[in-house]
Amino acid sequence: MANTPQYVERLIDDRNKRANEGLYNSSENLLLYWFKIAPGCGVNGSFDFQKYIDWYEYALKSNEKDEMLRLFAENSYYAVKDDSFIMYRKVAEFIERYFDNSLMQSFEVGVLNSIGPVVLDSELNAYKKLRDEFDEKAVCCEMEGYVKMSRVFRSVSKMIEYRISKISNEE
Repeated sequence: MANTPQYVERLIDDRNKRANEGLYNSSENLLLYWFKIAPGCGVNGSFDFQKYIDWYEYALKSNEKDEMLRLFAENSYYAVKDDSFIMYRKVAEFIERYFDNSLMQSFEVGVLNSIGPVVLDSELNAYKKLRDEFDEKAVCCEMEGYVKMSRVFRSVSKMIEYRISKISNEE
């Protein structure tokens, strides 16, 4: 799916047809929901930036453009690292240059979805660690000039901080 936007487009189209027939729990829905890999990623963990770009360009021309771009943006967070930076630099540069507010919101959803379930202890250490990790990512992005990404990571950190204070106040 990460290298074949045509397949993802067909899944979206099939899912929409089933939804129009009143069938909402389709296998297409599940595949699209669990699709958590950056376009351009290979099975062996490799990453092809040109395939990433090709995926984006295909999405722009797709009949399912909005959904394709949403998935593209959500899954861009999963791009593999290429050096000491938090993600593949060319992807970060692409995000800064081409993602509008809507795509940045989808990117943020992808970042939030990456967190998964959190096992809590009485001190909320897991949440505090996540908050600190996203703060560090925000600072790292700021230092590299990736302002849009920094805002997303700062926002996620603040959401986690809010959750910490809400849980703390409930006790």
